Amino acid sequence: MFNKSLLATLRLHSSPITCIENFYIPSSLTYINEDDSKSIIFNPTVITADESGLIIWWNLITCRPFGVWKAHNDSVLTVKQLGIKWTQNSEESDFTSPTTYDSYGQLLTHSKDGSVKIWKLLDVTSKENLEFTYTGLLKKKVTTEDEMKSVTPPKLFEMPVNTLNFANIDINIENFLITPSTIDSDGFDIYQIDLNMRREHEKLKRVVHDYKLSTSDSEVKITEIEDDQISPMDFTRRCGLGVIMKIKWLDTNTFIIGYESGQIVVYEFAKDEGDFKVKNIFSDASLIGNAITALTFDAMNKKILFGSTGSEVAIMNLDDHQVKTFCTKHKGINDIDTDSSKNTVSLITWDGYTRIYNYDENDVLKFVMKMRRQVPTISTSQEAVDEQNNGIVESSNMQRQRANVLKFTEKQLDPSTNKNIEVEYYNGRSKNIIRRNREKIFSSRYLFVGYQDGKVAVYTIQ
Repeated sequence: MFNKSLLATLRLHSSPITCIENFYIPSSLTYINEDDSKSIIFNPTVITADESGLIIWWNLITCRPFGVWKAHNDSVLTVKQLGIKWTQNSEESDFTSPTTYDSYGQLLTHSKDGSVKIWKLLDVTSKENLEFTYTGLLKKKVTTEDEMKSVTPPKLFEMPVNTLNFANIDINIENFLITPSTIDSDGFDIYQIDLNMRREHEKLKRVVHDYKLSTSDSEVKITEIEDDQISPMDFTRRCGLGVIMKIKWLDTNTFIIGYESGQIVVYEFAKDEGDFKVKNIFSDASLIGNAITALTFDAMNKKILFGSTGSEVAIMNLDDHQVKTFCTKHKGINDIDTDSSKNTVSLITWDGYTRIYNYDENDVLKFVMKMRRQVPTISTSQEAVDEQNNGIVESSNMQRQRANVLKFTEKQLDPSTNKNIEVEYYNGRSKNIIRRNREKIFSSRYLFVGYQDGKVAVYTIQ
């Protein structure tokens, strides 16, 4: 059963929310796994971005910002925490454990202004215990919003990219970055980023250039769109796959791309005889005729979920590549995310509502609930001029209440539900056993929903 409760509403953005990303910080709690290895419980924070290029890093305990900075000059398309990988603790458990890498503490952002930037938010001083200090944002005390926006974290890296088709980009744990090709939005480039290199030109290396499928590829069949399959929303009527719409790494050497035609393709990426090669593994045309607009990966259940400008959501089992479709009866999928531990799927449709589903016994979505719209932000009401009547008409509050994006936090160990696991507190100077009645505060989980008027609703979920 999916239970939610509104914890807070974050109100500082004045433009529509475009991206939400969880940014996990090590807590002082550790526990011993069954194999005697030690794991750290992470505290979730959240980073939100909007159409103006503003980034806000939120403290969920106080519901106040750690920092605010103008990262870009246009709408932000991608925000991603680097250097952290989540894996299922064991086949029997329903929680995940993180592994951190050298790039931990960094944040990647990508915008319609044609740039990709990497920021350093944390400076890890001890890799063994993940002791850290904050960089830039929290070192200077600020009192006004303008002063807050003038303080930025250290920028480690910047590169230009093609954003003609407004697709997102994605980077894996080994810092291989996939972007639409610089010369053609139908293809893609893959870059290797190494910030440890001293010379600036050595930090970036393009290992795959303008890779695109053609009708001669034997591994993947490109489905041509017939006239009766073209969506009324698709005015381009492009042949073949069309431009890239969504990109998602599945693991270190497998990724998936959704195209304008509605087709998705799974690729394998590996090094062969000194060169990096891309191999096409599988394609699916279940949503052909409607451009792919949402894509996510349920790693625990090994399912890829994708939606389009149509009303259907497709669910692909990664083990056997079997695809099932589910009709939402609502046009257009804005965003989609999953809570693997509860087999829960949440999606936002073009009408601006957030809907919750569960996998049923046949791995098809089963409706659970529709979340209510929130009250619009009063202070940011807009006015539009009606030229025909020479009058002023207020813009629709219904439009500003629409949800844009959503994000679940990862489920970590809940100490209160497992009496056999001993949780320790370590702050660099002392160790103590945490009392059981205090452990529940570390097991909170959240669902974030971003809206057109700049609000971000924070729900606690159980």
